[in-house]
Amino acid sequence: MEPERGHYRFPVSYPRLEARQVLSGSHQYVVIVNHTAESVTAPTPFISRQECLIDDLTGQDAGRAEVTLGPFGVLVGRVSHQVYR
Repeated sequence: MEPERGHYRFPVSYPRLEARQVLSGSHQYVVIVNHTAESVTAPTPFISRQECLIDDLTGQDAGRAEVTLGPFGVLVGRVSHQVYR
C-alpha cells in the first residue's frame, strides 16, 4: 500500500453498529449508524417502555423494541413520550 498517503495493511477495529444520543432544548435525539454492508437488527437504544423512537425524516414510528437498518444505514430519531400504536 502507500503509507505516505495514509493507506496501510493492518486490521482496524470499528463498531458494527453505533448509537449516539443528544439533548437539544426539550427534545432527546438518537442517531444510529450501521457500519456494515449487511442489514442489522438491534434493540432500540436510550428509550424506556413508555417511549418510542420517531424517525425525524419521515415522522413515522421507528420502533420501540428494535430497529432494523439496511447496509450502511443511518437513522436520526426523536424520542417521543407519546405512545404510538
